[in-house]
Amino acid sequence: MGAAELESAYQRWLSEVWGQGRTDVARELMAEDLIDHNPYPGQPAGLEGHDWAVAMVRGRFPTWPSPPMWWSRTGSSWRAAGP
Repeated sequence: MGAAELESAYQRWLSEVWGQGRTDVARELMAEDLIDHNPYPGQPAGLEGHDWAVAMVRGRFPTWPSPPMWWSRTGSSWRAAGP
């Protein structure tokens, strides 16, 4: 997968999974046995844990923008800015 495809997948993950809560899209974009190196306390492992984290964060921030705020790439990192 090249840089353009990775960027497209990342933007889909931000917009559709986090922005819209569509955890079904995560199955297209992520490995079933993914490892979250920064899990929340009590978060299950794998995609189940990813979905759990999405639901937890979106539940606590019900006005989470959809699509997400303005995302921009600077070098190898991403930045989010509010409206």
